[in-house]
Amino acid sequence: MPAHMPDRPTTIYVRHPPARGRDWIVSIASTADQRFSTDREALRYAVERARADAIKGFATEIRIENEDGSWQTLEPDSFAR
Repeated sequence: MPAHMPDRPTTIYVRHPPARGRDWIVSIASTADQRFSTDREALRYAVERARADAIKGFATEIRIENEDGSWQTLEPDSFAR
């Protein structure tokens, strides 16, 4: 377990494309945005990152932007192994 854990979990944002045919964007603080052509690829990447953080002992949440601009949180149970 790491010596210092952040007070808040790291948040991974899966952003909905602004227009049809544009990329899904996954944003994580202190890293370059990653772009994916499908929501499935974007979510797979986000979940893999969250799992890797969990193995290291870090809390991570995944927030997914809906088409209407609202956000939902993916429950940790859905990406825990």
